Amino acid sequence: MSDVDQNKLNELQLSIENIDYSKYPILIVDDDVDVLETMTAIFEETFDVSSTSDIDTAIKMLHENNYAVLISDQKMPELSGVGLLAIAKDMAPQTVRILLTGYTDLDSAIDAINEGNIFRYISKNAPTDEKEEHIKEAIEHYLLTKHQNQSSS
Repeated sequence: MSDVDQNKLNELQLSIENIDYSKYPILIVDDDVDVLETMTAIFEETFDVSSTSDIDTAIKMLHENNYAVLISDQKMPELSGVGLLAIAKDMAPQTVRILLTGYTDLDSAIDAINEGNIFRYISKNAPTDEKEEHIKEAIEHYLLTKHQNQSSS
């Protein structure tokens, strides 16, 4: 690694340690309005949160906005979370994708990884601080990927 590359890496590391997470929008999609409202209320102090319970609205929002992170529930009536994450992968490849589920379903996890190219698979029952840490890591991943893409262009 050259000195220039090492300097850029050091600068990036310093900037990641001082991230203002509220500058990077996240989108939460869940058909359970109570869960959606709770998650939005919990995370809006730390993150720039948008949310919807409707798949078509989520797709429209992904088309119109740049999100750092998309969090989708797996079990939804119109389209599974895996299906939405796969669509998002094509529409907004820079958006980091997280599958949220209340179920421990190994087949869903495998599908999510293979089809939706997800960053994390998180249980709805996970503690709030754990979910928050996963979202922060997803934003950091978003920034690192964005930096790598800019460096290679």
